[in-house]
Amino acid sequence: MSVRSRAIMLVTFTAAGVALAIAPAYADAASAPLNGLRRLLDRLAPVGLPGGPRFR
Repeated sequence: MSVRSRAIMLVTFTAAGVALAIAPAYADAASAPLNGLRRLLDRLAPVGLPGGPRFR
């Protein structure tokens, strides 16, 4: 395997590892506004609509 191939693999796997390490923090930050929106929709949506309280 050439040095270039090894370097590309190293960079790729390192980037993937960093992305996996950071992902939970971004997922939590992104889900907070969505949870607020879901709560608002639960209050506004009549029972029986998808996203309404009965479908949980």
